[in-house]
Amino acid sequence: YGQTLSGIAAYYGVNYWHLANFNGISNPNYIYVGQRLCIPQGGGGGGGGAGGGYYTVRYGDTLANIAYRNGVSVWHLAKINGIQNINYIYVGQQLRVW
Repeated sequence: YGQTLSGIAAYYGVNYWHLANFNGISNPNYIYVGQRLCIPQGGGGGGGGAGGGYYTVRYGDTLANIAYRNGVSVWHLAKINGIQNINYIYVGQQLRVW
């Protein structure tokens, strides 16, 4: 109870849009208790950016909105990218997103 698709995706290290598509979920904000999900192998790739699970930071991005769009937590994103201050990212920075 209380799980979200993005939380499940982050737990398994996959992109939440990829998880939604893989399971035929048209609205990733709506999953129900007892719903069975198939977890794709090999991660879900990244949303936007350079492809291959990477994202290029654009003007106006925050680590929080990049994490949200890619179905991972801010802390996971910071950890896998060696970011110590979650408030400091810069335009053009390449981030691993899964």
